[in-house]
Amino acid sequence: MKGQRWKVWLAGLLCAVVMDAAAQTAAPPPGSAWRLVMLVRDGQEQTPPALVTLEFPGKGGVAGSAGVNRYTGQVRVEPDGTLRWSARGLASTRMAGEPEAMAFEARYLHALMRATSARVGEDGRLVLEDADGTRWLLFDPEP
Repeated sequence: MKGQRWKVWLAGLLCAVVMDAAAQTAAPPPGSAWRLVMLVRDGQEQTPPALVTLEFPGKGGVAGSAGVNRYTGQVRVEPDGTLRWSARGLASTRMAGEPEAMAFEARYLHALMRATSARVGEDGRLVLEDADGTRWLLFDPEP
């Protein structure tokens, strides 16, 4: 029986690791809506000067507010959180706003289109990362 304890321990450890990995890589569900908390670019944390949202209404769609303008587009979210953006990119309204809000909006939309993965962590927050990990977006669920 002593020789079998390590197998039971190892099986338990593997289950814990797999469950933790699954919790860290859960894709955002269709119908979910998110509010941007922070954009990190070039190592600098930036908070949005206005409400920025991201919605996954289903059927491969994405939409939201970039702070000044509304945007919409097509993205396929794989079960592992990989994002496959449509070649058409995003469409947005063309309203003018405060210079700070417009500059942030441009940075946000650029980071959003560069995102290659999305995951909902155990804390319930959505993280979007690009392939090299230097830019990412952090969202809280919309109430």
